[in-house]
Amino acid sequence: MTALQLSLICCLLLAVAYGYPNYSSFIPNGNRVFYHGALWPGVGHTLRNGGGPLNSFGIDFRNNNYVWNVTLCAKDSDGDRRTNGEELGDPNCTWSIGQPDPSGTTTHPGFRTSGASRQ
Repeated sequence: MTALQLSLICCLLLAVAYGYPNYSSFIPNGNRVFYHGALWPGVGHTLRNGGGPLNSFGIDFRNNNYVWNVTLCAKDSDGDRRTNGEELGDPNCTWSIGQPDPSGTTTHPGFRTSGASRQ
């Protein structure tokens, strides 16, 4: 195997391992979502740190082309009778990328039995 081939294989492996951008910055309070008292960095996934299957919010986020807008904000992905916007601190669906995160309590939009989060 040549050095070029080895380099190409390494690059492909890294792309597979780290290919997804940090989508948490695409949603309000995406870096501050808690579930059962633990920070949940992989908001759209069933695994706490991301990867693995998508949860209900992750599926809706993907189906909405990874865009936070009124459609995704007003949806209740986990069926707990709270909109994604309410759970992520944007009940009026006004937040957009680049704005400061809204203050207040957040819960996890991808699991029905959302645990308490930050104040």
